Amino acid sequence: MPTVALSYGGPSYAVRRMAKAVVDLGHTVDVIATSFGSPEGDKDATRTWEYEEGGATYRLFPRTGRSSFNLSIALTRFLVAHVAAYDVVHVHVPFTYTTLLACAAARRAGVPFVYRTLGTMAPWSLRQKAWKKLPYYHLVERRNMAWATLVHVTAESEREAIAGLGFGEKTALVPLGVDVGASVDRPRRSGPLRALCLGRLHPKKGIEHLLDAVKSMLAADTEAVRLTIAGAGEPAYEAELSQRITSLGLDAVVEQKGFVEGEEKERVLAAADVFVLPSYDENFGIAVVEAMAAGLPVVVSDAVGVAPEIHAASAGIITRTGSSDDVAAALQELREPETRERMGRDARALVDRSFSVAAMGATLVAMYGRAVTGRG
Repeated sequence: MPTVALSYGGPSYAVRRMAKAVVDLGHTVDVIATSFGSPEGDKDATRTWEYEEGGATYRLFPRTGRSSFNLSIALTRFLVAHVAAYDVVHVHVPFTYTTLLACAAARRAGVPFVYRTLGTMAPWSLRQKAWKKLPYYHLVERRNMAWATLVHVTAESEREAIAGLGFGEKTALVPLGVDVGASVDRPRRSGPLRALCLGRLHPKKGIEHLLDAVKSMLAADTEAVRLTIAGAGEPAYEAELSQRITSLGLDAVVEQKGFVEGEEKERVLAAADVFVLPSYDENFGIAVVEAMAAGLPVVVSDAVGVAPEIHAASAGIITRTGSSDDVAAALQELREPETRERMGRDARALVDRSFSVAAMGATLVAMYGRAVTGRG
């Protein structure tokens, strides 16, 4: 994949967990990426890194130039020389050089490969910057899916998007998993509802609708809600969000914490009453599942991949995409402590049943087995 930098968001966390889950089942895993933003985001990105994490070997190579396409001559030389040594290659993040290279190298070496779209093939996503994305899709990524042994999807909505492109028979549904710690009782707190939006900051997350919802709630009750936004994104978009918060008069009730991880991330989750993600498009929603694992009820749009499971388990409230009124109504409903506690328990139970790392590992290995069996 292009990068395993944690600041990149869900894909970097997911790949780490995938690698460890497969290693824990007795297999050997190499994670190959550029060294941009990695490891840990504070090391020299102009050199090659090789280290072990969770039993997997990480091989990170410097980018050639500064392009976001992630061209890397060093990574190219390694993969072309060594790809034939692998039984299967799992390729992540379309529309990048690493995917272009990995698909071509695996095909040339006769190695089966699994292609993961991360929701980039959904209709909403393909419409963004369509002037350059659609030509590249037809010239490159459609061919990659045709060559792929399997296409990894994480939710039924993503499977439907791939089927709409003509590759439905290749899909393998493997939901992502999160680390599930011991269940804890969340204290019943008085005062304003503490809402949390956590993850990579991007226009597709619909944060503007969340801010509008907070504004409308405060118009009726100045003590209704407080919001924490934790995450990082492009500097221009972060500045745009800050300006919108100020223009809405929300500086006193909205806290922007920036990128958080580790213990700080755990503290942010523990301090919240509800997690909110009103995205326009989300192929899965790893941050949503992490919040449910922490016992938080969630408010998500119907464009979030795990929304059907959340609705079926009564683990949160599903809103219409693009509706700030729906978000405000859902948050208003969750001001009731008993409702939050019930949905929080159901959210944790859903993760225990369906979204653990162990469950993901077993399903991943089965998918890789299908790929290898179909080889040649």
